[in-house]
Amino acid sequence: LGKIDLVSNQILKGSLGLTVELRSAQELRGVQAAYAAHGESGQEQIYLSKDWLSGASNSTLVATALLEEVGHALDVRFNGDNDSRGDEGHIFASLSLRTKEDLTSSRNTDDHFTMVIDGKTISAEHAAGTIVQQVFVPMRETDIYNSLRAINSTVGNTIWSVVSITATSDGTTV
Repeated sequence: LGKIDLVSNQILKGSLGLTVELRSAQELRGVQAAYAAHGESGQEQIYLSKDWLSGASNSTLVATALLEEVGHALDVRFNGDNDSRGDEGHIFASLSLRTKEDLTSSRNTDDHFTMVIDGKTISAEHAAGTIVQQVFVPMRETDIYNSLRAINSTVGNTIWSVVSITATSDGTTV
């Protein structure tokens, strides 16, 4: 209970000590926000994508992303280097906002990734959110196949998107 009392007092006094820094989507590898226990300065840091922020449709989305990163920070305060299983930040944000979301997948999600900030590789946890983007680019089937193979071999398992491409045999892209 000592840690809970300490963190509760920090929250009530507004002295949790978290800072938020705006960074590019490229630096954050496309995620909305990230939490690093040891940011580029060695201190705890929340990073927010300025690119995503400029297009965020409402303040609730921003607050949810920030709340998720606060959840990651609280996990570090309570558990140190023994990270809770799953995406505890997302679970914390969902429970705090009293959403009706099924959190089963969040309990098994690995939200760890690395990013490069000011030339330093930083280990972090992210709030990726759900971003839907449709881009129609007419391509031949062989080009699609070769592109997907190149992405897979270059990026590996760090793609967090699902790509759906439908094309007919006469070259029409649907």
